[in-house]
Amino acid sequence: FMANNTVSRATSTTPVSVVLSGEATIGTCGGIIEITANAQGSLSRPFIYNWTVINSTGMEWESELGDLAREASSNIFFLNGTKIPFGENVTVAVSVTNWLNDSASSQRKVSKVNAVLPSLRLATSTNITVRRSRATELNVQARTPDCLNNLRIDSFWRQIAGPNHVSLSNSRASYANIPALSLEPLSLYQWQYTANVVQMSTNATLGQQSVVFTLNVENEPLQASIKGGSTRSVPIVPGAAAYTISIDASLSTDPAYPYSPEALMFSWSLYDTSTNIESSLTSNDAVLSLSTSQLAADRLYLVRVNITSNRTLSANATASQYLLTSSLPVPKVSVDASSPEGVQAISQKLVLSAKAVRADSSSS
Repeated sequence: FMANNTVSRATSTTPVSVVLSGEATIGTCGGIIEITANAQGSLSRPFIYNWTVINSTGMEWESELGDLAREASSNIFFLNGTKIPFGENVTVAVSVTNWLNDSASSQRKVSKVNAVLPSLRLATSTNITVRRSRATELNVQARTPDCLNNLRIDSFWRQIAGPNHVSLSNSRASYANIPALSLEPLSLYQWQYTANVVQMSTNATLGQQSVVFTLNVENEPLQASIKGGSTRSVPIVPGAAAYTISIDASLSTDPAYPYSPEALMFSWSLYDTSTNIESSLTSNDAVLSLSTSQLAADRLYLVRVNITSNRTLSANATASQYLLTSSLPVPKVSVDASSPEGVQAISQKLVLSAKAVRADSSSS
């Protein structure tokens, strides 16, 4: 017989995108600068990079840069600034393609001026997605021009956007360490780094370069957990009085606000796997007190807790635990560890003996 099979094209949940980062201005020394393509949507496979320098003047120096760009095949293009005349600019473009042939492109204009400027190298993209629960480090490598001596770099950071002011431990370093728990979720922050080239003998500022980092603080999911593992045995002896068991979700937390447990809200439910019936439980506490009168013997139940936060209802988490009820009592287990000499030597094996005894029987 013949079978008809349909093969669907693979798709990416993350669309292909690319942003170029690097220096936008070249100074007097006009050295080689790095233009980096920060691309997403590769589906864990390498991108294909196609670099070009858009020829807008028709001059020979621009054509030479275009030839160099076409030879580049990685995510970094080394632009030879010595070929660019003062007062001119070039547009560097890149196209990235993933293995599904999905592509995106980006451009960056680079100008050359007759001024003494520092060289900046960025360790990360200038557009970063971060979380409140984690510290974030922004790092810039600033260098003085190679063609001049007796210069130094003076650095400083300045916050230019954000719903709240964030204090930096060292605002005059080449890096900024943004503390954990200092940013607000679903907010945008911006910091500007400025490097000044200073003449050491006169302390005169000869030129400066700046770069702006944009931080997008994403919402963080809550972390839900129930003590006692994934499955718990609950004895329900016929004729015995009902009792209460505690199901503890107090270790659940909001990573963005770990010191505000009172902001968490709990809702519980009980699902009977034998009847496929799920019922809501009245408790809104972190610890559920469940009476065994609500359970039947020899069944499997699933207790679920859904956790939300009063800061945003879109942040939630769920944890669950199976309750395996039995009409037989749970065995009482005792473990004994002993050594003939009383003190166990490191080189000897430790023998553990366990004895399980049913509560309604002397058998073991």
